[in-house]
Amino acid sequence: MTPEQHINAYLAEWLDGLIIEDLPKDELVERMANMVPLDGELGMNNYVSRKGYHHLCLAADLLLRRRREQRCLSQRSARKCLIESHFKHLEKVRQTGTLSEFAVVAGADKRIAELERDDGLYVLPLVFAPRAKESCFQVGPVTLMSKDCFKAQHGDAIRQRTDGLAHDRKFVAEWRAYSGRYDHFIAVAVEKHEAKMAWAVAREAADYMLNLIRMTFGYTSTRNIKIGGGHVQEQFHSTIMISKSGNVLFSSQSGPWGSHFDDRWMDRLDKELGASARLLSNFGSWITSGKDPGSPVLERLLYANSLLSGAYSEPHDHIRLVRLISALEALALVPPKQKAESLARRCSQVASSGDTTLRDSIFAAIIEAYRQRSAVVHGDAPSVTAVMEAFLGLERHILAIYMGFLELHARVYNKTRPQSIKHFRRAVGDFIED
Repeated sequence: MTPEQHINAYLAEWLDGLIIEDLPKDELVERMANMVPLDGELGMNNYVSRKGYHHLCLAADLLLRRRREQRCLSQRSARKCLIESHFKHLEKVRQTGTLSEFAVVAGADKRIAELERDDGLYVLPLVFAPRAKESCFQVGPVTLMSKDCFKAQHGDAIRQRTDGLAHDRKFVAEWRAYSGRYDHFIAVAVEKHEAKMAWAVAREAADYMLNLIRMTFGYTSTRNIKIGGGHVQEQFHSTIMISKSGNVLFSSQSGPWGSHFDDRWMDRLDKELGASARLLSNFGSWITSGKDPGSPVLERLLYANSLLSGAYSEPHDHIRLVRLISALEALALVPPKQKAESLARRCSQVASSGDTTLRDSIFAAIIEAYRQRSAVVHGDAPSVTAVMEAFLGLERHILAIYMGFLELHARVYNKTRPQSIKHFRRAVGDFIED
């Protein structure tokens, strides 16, 4: 169905549910029990049935897809524009006697185009590397910088807010109290998004940057790198044990945590990724641009990115391996049969650059990791040692595999512009001979 068809169904439900002022109380209560309130100024008629509201939500989603803005604006914003257009349209309906779904959708489309967007830098604090004081590394719209660099670039703008109203000073004080425990920040430049959606995009872009660092330096060096926002970060840890004889034994650790990196970490990243700087920058820009939001290529890359971030943030060794394999499956788009062999073959092909020894090593690492992963998900309880050996054996090749698929997906996208996962999977299969 089209947005217009859903709005037609919504309008029919709205008309059917119009409240008659002198309606008997019992009938009014019964009718209102199945109603959903709308944002508007029509008093008792700011309601529609749940069925009608469902059509309204679907119309909002489809309108955003038609405008290719489903990553830029929320359904709520589009839904509000449709409701406002509906109520505005009623002024004309009183003259013409015709309620037009096309006029409602056209009016909403215009309102969406005129919505103010929240362009700017979206900043996420990070426990990264307390010893690194001059970090400033950029990938497309994403910049990772030390606290000192952040203060040098943006400190004046923050201090100016302390000269304003009391609530401004309160916000600045809360920000300083909150961010004081972090040693780095990731600033993501986002344009043409509303704030709610921009924050989600900024988090995706920040995870993308961190994943590049994690895959470059490895889990053991990066496991204590943590991004702020909903994840509890301990600054002090203490334990107690009481022996059978009654002795109390204490142990304690204190932060800041993060990694052992000093400012030379950027040199390593430049060495490993510098040749692919343009590709990496382009993907970072795609994440934040809102362009081609329905692309299955973007969908799979973002999903793999999320799984990688989850793997490196996962505290449980068994689940970490499961997430890592799932990320590779998202990138490889393997056929449903013989998944382990297909995954190993595709990963080894894109990452080995024709080196048969390396190809065989990657193939073996994938097969073993998949075997341990299958044992985990089927409840066979493999040992932590076996799981970690499989994880670390695979992780040695993870950056090469990731970059191999990123380059492959860029070629597929540029050549075929796939419009569905099925089309994308077939195109990847054409590029890789299983």
